[in-house]
Amino acid sequence: MNSSTSNSKTGLIGKAAAACLAVLILFLFSAPYLYQEGWSAPQSQWQFNVIKAQRYVYQDKAAPFVIIGSSLSQRLSSLSGDYYNLALGGGSPITGMKVLLRGGKFPSTVLVEINMIIKPSDENFLDGLFMPVLYDLRRYVPGLREEYQPLALLSGKILNIWQTGRLTNAPARPQPAANATKAAAEAEAALKRITASRHAGEAAFKIALADHQKKQSALWDDRLKKNKNILYLKEAVDALSQHGVRVIFYEMPTDPSLIGLPKTVSIRERMHQEFPDASYWLPQVDANEYATTDGMHLDGESARKYAAFLQSEMKARFPDVK
Repeated sequence: MNSSTSNSKTGLIGKAAAACLAVLILFLFSAPYLYQEGWSAPQSQWQFNVIKAQRYVYQDKAAPFVIIGSSLSQRLSSLSGDYYNLALGGGSPITGMKVLLRGGKFPSTVLVEINMIIKPSDENFLDGLFMPVLYDLRRYVPGLREEYQPLALLSGKILNIWQTGRLTNAPARPQPAANATKAAAEAEAALKRITASRHAGEAAFKIALADHQKKQSALWDDRLKKNKNILYLKEAVDALSQHGVRVIFYEMPTDPSLIGLPKTVSIRERMHQEFPDASYWLPQVDANEYATTDGMHLDGESARKYAAFLQSEMKARFPDVK
């Protein structure tokens, strides 16, 4: 009797385990078909970057234009479908360039932001993205990709319902989170203090911004002397040209008081020395015509304005690219 009961329980456990395994396998392979726009909310900026990079490397075909940059360019969210914004929040344009080259999906034109061009690339991010075996496995088993993780899907739907008050497919905006490294966290905290200073008036904002940039200039001047990113960038441009890809550089507008700072000028001059041909460059816009939230990042209206400028320039140069 006891033996019969024991066998019955074992059988039920086995059936339950098999059912769970079947559901898991079904989810792993069918996740993209279950997913609807707005059903995924990244839990951190890092996860948001991973999702963006994975979408790029696993897509069937690259968009004609790809944006590579930092959180400054990440705000260009109003770009048309001909553009893929691979700018990584809190990251370096070099990280995005390495994603593009290693992913092997080449657009017609790559637009590279230079503001943060000497910031180190995130090798841990790249190692995770291109991890042997798992990188190929994610291609055929979509449920292993970051955007289809159950927590991201569930929290995205809950957030969407809370924001809209109804069950819709309107996209929920990813919530920003503290960056992983201590240096990035300190920089984010500094920008928050600068942003908060606006409440004390424009004069206080300018003073806080100037003080922050004065401290940063000395740091970045030293980094520029030792930095190898621009040399890597030259190699990357040569590699992309072998695939018929054009590279164009641009400088995101910031607060006018930052345009002539030693850090900004040094990067701009060095980049023009290495890439002197005018065909490599977008015209620099008048910073006085743009507004920022913290001296560096454009506000919503200005971000849309710069996105429109960028697309207009590309259409004028390459009217036949689609």
